[in-house]
This record gives sequence, C-alpha cells and structure tokens, in this order.
Amino acid sequence: MNMRTSRSGFSLLEMMLFLGIVSMMSLTLVSVFISTQDSRIRQQGVAALEQRGGQILQTLTRRIRRAETILSPRTPETGGILTLQMAQNTENPTIFFSSGSNLYIVEKTTISPVLNDRLQMFNLRFTNIANQSVLISFDLAIQLELPQKIIYKRHFESAVTLFTQNRWFEGGCNAPPFNPVTTCTPVQTCVNHIYLWKYCDIGVCATSSTVNKQLRC
Repeated sequence: MNMRTSRSGFSLLEMMLFLGIVSMMSLTLVSVFISTQDSRIRQQGVAALEQRGGQILQTLTRRIRRAETILSPRTPETGGILTLQMAQNTENPTIFFSSGSNLYIVEKTTISPVLNDRLQMFNLRFTNIANQSVLISFDLAIQLELPQKIIYKRHFESAVTLFTQNRWFEGGCNAPPFNPVTTCTPVQTCVNHIYLWKYCDIGVCATSSTVNKQLRC
C-alpha cells in the first residue's frame, strides 16, 4: 500500500504577512539607528561649541588681565576690535578681531586664526567700561552634518578687569627704566579701511604694514 507523505509549508498569504512584519521591524530598527546617530551628532556638536566658546572666553580673559591698558575701544565705546598694550615686546600690541566669521589674534605683527572650519563667530563686540574693564560679547555657531543641515548657535558674554599691578609699563620700546625718546605706544589709525598700529622693532618705533588686510576698520 502506497502511503502519501504530507508536507507542511507556508501559503502565499502567510509568506506575505511574514515579509510585511520583517519589513516593518527593519524600518523600525533603521529609524531608531538614524535617530540615535542624529542625537549623538547633536550632542557632540553642542558640546564642542560650548567647550570652544568657554575656551575663547578664557583666552581673552587671560590676555586682558595681563594687559597694561586697553587702547581700543576707548571708554565707554563699543567696537569689534580689541587692542591691548602689553608689557612683553613680542606680544605688544595684542589685538582681537573677527573677519569672515573667524576670530583672529594679533601679537605684535603676527596674525593667527583661532577657530576651525566647523565653528563660526558672529557679532563680536568689546565694550570698554569704567575701571579698566572690558565687556566681551559674541555669538558662536556650528553646522551639524545631519540629513538636514542644522546650525546651532550660542551667545557668550563676560566682563574682565585688568590687574592693576600690570598697568602702564609701556611695553616694547619703553619698558622700565623709562626713556621718553623710545616711547612707542601702539596707537591705532585707520588708513583706507585698513587697521594700522605701532610696535617696537629693535628699539625703533615702526608702523604695521597693510599686508594683513583681514583687519579692516
């Protein structure tokens, strides 16, 4: 007697239901993964901006506190360029300014950028307030590389006071003992919208060149 072996299998409907469930689960997992990645990128970007903004304030604070005096802006004016008279000839004057959404620092005649490509600075302002103090204010932004590009912005502000014991040593050509012949206070001028200043070069008072055209006035 022939016996028929019965085989169990999936019907077309069952197969379609199974594939539908698997597809839904896959889409859910992909969505969770993308959401997690987006959240991680946001957190890293925001943390980088917050950290860099704090570092910029610390850098400015240290330089301002070591300065002899604030040359510009004058009290009680507000401007986008901060010029400090320093005791050390190698960093006199020290100038902070913003150009093309980047922050730059001048030490005597050398200009160096501070920010990287991911971060951008806007609305940099320095207010010279009473008692040799300056109010720093700026906005910092970072572009997050998400499916839709998002720019995160943060406002930073701080007031800094110069240390009184560091004032009025006329850094550079006129360091103590004082010699009125070699006085070289780094007075600033604006020529054809280019910011110029004086500095001491081997005992001689010189004027900065117009090569570094980022510093405009």
